[in-house]
Amino acid sequence: MKKSQNLNLILISVWLVSISVITFYGCSKDSSFSNENDEYLEYLELERYDNSEFISNEDEEIISQAIIRMGVHLENGFYVMTPSCGSDVNISEELYYFIKKRFDHTNIIRSLGIPRTKSFDPEPPDPNCVPHAIANMGKDAPGLISAMNACTDKDPDWKTTGGVELSKVYSVIDVFTNVEDFSSMSINKDTTFNKCVIVIPTSVSNNGHAVNAINYKKSTGLVKYFDYSVSPYEIGYENRSNLLGYYPFK
Repeated sequence: MKKSQNLNLILISVWLVSISVITFYGCSKDSSFSNENDEYLEYLELERYDNSEFISNEDEEIISQAIIRMGVHLENGFYVMTPSCGSDVNISEELYYFIKKRFDHTNIIRSLGIPRTKSFDPEPPDPNCVPHAIANMGKDAPGLISAMNACTDKDPDWKTTGGVELSKVYSVIDVFTNVEDFSSMSINKDTTFNKCVIVIPTSVSNNGHAVNAINYKKSTGLVKYFDYSVSPYEIGYENRSNLLGYYPFK
């Protein structure tokens, strides 16, 4: 009886080790890929993984292809992705988490206004998002102090933890930018922006978070942005159709 129990323990141990090995190699960098879909036959990875403002057009295209493969979509107001690791769609694990981190930041912005329930929840961005965005619009943009003063002069209570009321964004940002309807932007081709200010929705109705737009990719429908209200700045993506405002520099 004891010999039988020992044999069972050995078999269970071997099974657990096998599952662990399979799980590890299932998401390892060099795991093999088998898929009948020709679209996924090319293995995708970047030359470099950092938050540099200067990324090659080739790498931008690879990122767009990877986002499409990952099936990124909104679910209950937050971005989720279908695969659990890069090997599921034949991309590197570095690229998978590189992209996931950017959508994670957008989800943090979208959660502004929802009380933090856990001590390890991510810290929210600085509510001074509007002056940070104004100060980083381009080489002719005003300094952060000037932007801060302009916001305070307009309304001392303009910022909240749930984002900024859109009506206050309009009044403050009009000092430095042209207020335009984002739908006026061409959607027929890829577009590069000079860090114009855009507003991402938060969980609070009619509130938003201001960031700086970098480019728009027609293939994904996404606008890439820099968020300078956190240090170091974060990069994220938001669907063009969800943006609340578009403010090119005057």
